[in-house]
Amino acid sequence: NACNFSPARTGTLNGVMTVAAVDQSEREASWSNYGACVDIWAPGVSIPSTWLRGGTNTLSGTSMAAPHVAGTAGLLLSRMSSYLPDRVESDLKSTAVLTGTASKDGTPIRRVFAGAY
Repeated sequence: NACNFSPARTGTLNGVMTVAAVDQSEREASWSNYGACVDIWAPGVSIPSTWLRGGTNTLSGTSMAAPHVAGTAGLLLSRMSSYLPDRVESDLKSTAVLTGTASKDGTPIRRVFAGAY
């Protein structure tokens, strides 16, 4: 439960987002954050990524999901550069896509949607 760990528990603050990970089937990863402190979900399983000292690797983790959200925030800010963090958060959450799947605690999963920007 993300609410039991720092820094994930800060997802309840405006302008701070806690991210959980979904797989290719839009299902929450077994090891992912979950709970009331999660703001948004993003792809985080089997993600191609650059690798230290060159090359690429396929990685999984909320550390792979968070860059999807950060990149989408960057797209939003490229259009709305005056937005403050709380507005970025609210816009990302309002454009997120319901996946039809649920988190471990039963919360409907809302995946970040970069296509909105």
